[in-house]
Amino acid sequence: MSLSLRRVSPRSRVTWFLSVVLSGCALAHAARAQTPAANSPSRADADTLQQKLDRIARIGLEPRGAPAPARRTALPEREMNAYLRLVLQPQLPTGVIDPAAVLVGGGEFTVRVTFDLDVVRGQRERTAADPLRYVGGRVPVSMECVLRTRDGQGTLEFHSATMSGLPIPKFVVQELVSYATRTPDTPNGFRFDEPFPLPANIREVQINKGEAVVIQ
Repeated sequence: MSLSLRRVSPRSRVTWFLSVVLSGCALAHAARAQTPAANSPSRADADTLQQKLDRIARIGLEPRGAPAPARRTALPEREMNAYLRLVLQPQLPTGVIDPAAVLVGGGEFTVRVTFDLDVVRGQRERTAADPLRYVGGRVPVSMECVLRTRDGQGTLEFHSATMSGLPIPKFVVQELVSYATRTPDTPNGFRFDEPFPLPANIREVQINKGEAVVIQ
């Protein structure tokens, strides 16, 4: 994946990375994972996560000697959900609504999001063979994926997806993910199965049950 990150501040790079991993990688009502707590997101949790992201960005600017001890930062699911709803939600494109993460473990995670397909569908002309030509309104889309990271590189693998409980093909999910993750620097958004660099000298990201651990 070709990403222009050099023009972006370290803090923005970390926020971009979290946005890709969460808001762009899995969408709505994961059948296999438990639903996140129904409590309203906490501003204190969102602020705590922002402080951790700022710390990750600062560590990324520090000179790294060899050998350098690993720095580990735990991002609990609760804090990530608060950050998604209270901080990232206003930054998402129109029609991407109410994201909420579920960290399953073993690299696997999901994110619950409602998509307004009328907005997405209007982004381009639709042929008769395009499934999105025939659906509209606000619908839940569900996807399972696995994040694999090593030596400062990451890859997101697509596993399965449904729309309102019905299976949908990868190319449909790819369009939704690309729409949700596009930015001025990455107008085509995120692509599955294509390696991308981890920001802020992140060596690895572990997705465990209920938390993600960033290792620098």
